[in-house]
Amino acid sequence: MTFADELAVVGTSVGEINAILEAAELHRPKKYASLNDAAIRMEHVSFTYKQEDGEVLHGISLDIASSTVTALVGYFGSGKSAIAKLIAGFWDVSGGRVTLGSVDLKEVLLAQFNRQIAYVSQDNYLFDRTVRENIRTSCMSTSDTEVEAVAKVAECDGFIRALD
Repeated sequence: MTFADELAVVGTSVGEINAILEAAELHRPKKYASLNDAAIRMEHVSFTYKQEDGEVLHGISLDIASSTVTALVGYFGSGKSAIAKLIAGFWDVSGGRVTLGSVDLKEVLLAQFNRQIAYVSQDNYLFDRTVRENIRTSCMSTSDTEVEAVAKVAECDGFIRALD
């Protein structure tokens, strides 16, 4: 039974990796944009995963004020994750536009954008290891001191020390 669970995790991961590899590349500008603030706006946004599947979002408009917390609540399959991933810049809209500080996301330098938006997926996976080792998975040569420094910046170092 353990093997079946692990196989399911592998299948999900392979599917997600395949979707990334097959996705069209998003093009970003090479210079910083002049942002008025960090407000996010979706204007008449439509989104389609694949042409043959049809639209999954149609005419969505949404305003999220700067320095606020917003929860997307709805039924399974209602488009919450798609909206979050469009705001996070993982995908491009099929119609309409998403803006940050009144600037279309397509016009915001990726490094600048990443300082403004944080995304935490609902589909997280932790390996059967310590928290420290899970943090280290993206770069195995990272020292304990570097892991602790990053955890301190994220303000979760006390929590991690307590678990380890």
